[in-house]
Amino acid sequence: MNSSGNDSSYGADAQFQSYNQNYVTPMGQVGFRGPVPGSGMSTMPNMPNTPLQGIVAQGVARVSTPINPAQSQNQVPFLPEYDIQRIALALENLLTEKLNARIDERITPLVECIDRLSIENKELHMKLDELEMYSRKSCVRIFGVPESKTDCDSAVMEIAEEAPSATSSYRNRCMRGVSVNQELTKKRSKLAYEARQMVKAGVIKSTFIWDGKIFLVDKQEKKHLVTSLDKLIEVQNYLASAIQPGHPPVSNT
Repeated sequence: MNSSGNDSSYGADAQFQSYNQNYVTPMGQVGFRGPVPGSGMSTMPNMPNTPLQGIVAQGVARVSTPINPAQSQNQVPFLPEYDIQRIALALENLLTEKLNARIDERITPLVECIDRLSIENKELHMKLDELEMYSRKSCVRIFGVPESKTDCDSAVMEIAEEAPSATSSYRNRCMRGVSVNQELTKKRSKLAYEARQMVKAGVIKSTFIWDGKIFLVDKQEKKHLVTSLDKLIEVQNYLASAIQPGHPPVSNT
């Protein structure tokens, strides 16, 4: 009985070893290279087709050594240095790709929100400028009149009451240097100044203000309405390229 039992046990062990060739993985675990009895699988289950797991599978296949199950705990796993570097690089690329995708997922809505708020902010500034200009519609600014410590407002009102009506046929030469302009907002005053600089530079023929709006007159007598610094730069680049093709564009920075 003992002999037959030993023979049967030996036969079972031999059958087990014939179906399974054990090897040690890098994690120190015993794996199976052959078919698994009763599982219906003729080989190892296929690992997912990813670069990282493919490298790991190659390393496992390279260092796998058929051993006896009783000696499996005495085996020391070993992986070459260049395989470790390849695994580390593949892991780094995988993590970097996932991290970049996560960052883009978070940043994209923020960028869209900032762009939308920038447009709204610009529109609100334009509406505020229009309201400020409307409140100054009946105001004028006088330049070139010497000031004194007395009440300037009273002096200007007195002169306005006594002054005759304006005529285009006569100009008092002693009043050179004195000008009367519309009262503009800070934004439109800057646009008017930049327009005058364009006249001095010879880019445009002239500029004028009508009802709080700044107009540019090019050398072909064409009028251009400018409502913002971006629009003024756009007109300036258009005129410069028309005069001299290839002229570098002007920016507001």
